[in-house]
Amino acid sequence: MEGADIAVVATNTTGKGDGIAFRGAWARAAMHINAIGSTMPKLREIDAESFARAGRIVIDCQTRQIEEESGDVIDALANGRYDRGKVVELQEVVAGRASGRDANDQITLFKSVGTAVQDVAAGYAVYQEARRLGIGSEVPDFLELKTF
Repeated sequence: MEGADIAVVATNTTGKGDGIAFRGAWARAAMHINAIGSTMPKLREIDAESFARAGRIVIDCQTRQIEEESGDVIDALANGRYDRGKVVELQEVVAGRASGRDANDQITLFKSVGTAVQDVAAGYAVYQEARRLGIGSEVPDFLELKTF
């Protein structure tokens, strides 16, 4: 991580043994950490120190959802290393109602568990590309099947 400005952590590790993919001790001033894997309570890819060192934590969903679904957040909460006062929802940053970073040297962390709208958007992008390339098979709409 030496010299890196951005760390992208996208794993499905359990955090057991040496399973942590990113440690807060590795974060340096002005670094941004994207933690987008480990989206279930039993999975962990970043340690509690990552949350403690971040000056701003941006999440992609409601606070309650991430605190129930993210093993990373669950562990940080249990260890007293998760400060809800640092947390802001991504939609607030995008809308300009909250800052993503308060100082140039601040460590920032984005924790994602994903949302249904992200899944729909990704699926639509894949569908559009498949149509453009003329590959894949059209599947009739559920209502067109009339099997109910």
